[in-house]
Amino acid sequence: MEQEAIVARVEGEEAIVELLSNGNGCGRCQETGGCQSGLMNRLFCDKPRQYRLRNRFNAVAGERVVVQVADAVPLRAAVLAYLVPAGLIVAGAWAAASLAEGNDAATALGAGLGLAIAAFIARLAKYRHAAMTGWHPIIVRRSDMNCLEKESCR
Repeated sequence: MEQEAIVARVEGEEAIVELLSNGNGCGRCQETGGCQSGLMNRLFCDKPRQYRLRNRFNAVAGERVVVQVADAVPLRAAVLAYLVPAGLIVAGAWAAASLAEGNDAATALGAGLGLAIAAFIARLAKYRHAAMTGWHPIIVRRSDMNCLEKESCR
């Protein structure tokens, strides 16, 4: 997936970028049948989200760039955020119910333990993800819009 962004500032070898347009959801926010996630983002996020990326193209503040994230990353993130916790909650509840012969309190405790394990896994994945390649967005090129806005590119 690619998204246009603008470089807000440069700090050393890193560029702090802000995504252009809504940067999230299906891009059909105002249309009937659109997913409305961009509207939800505007309700809960009062300022644009900034991302710190390696500045591979020596982009300068105000320049437009194209940011890319691997296609599999959103699916991996969804599995980690939704499927793993749900599975561990169900497994914890089932294991506790089996061991405690259907005791409701034990079942609830087992579900809570499953949720705690899922939270630990998510926290661990957050720190491991910082070192993993392929999960991070990268700047892939300068945007074509830079040349349209400047006479020097013609």
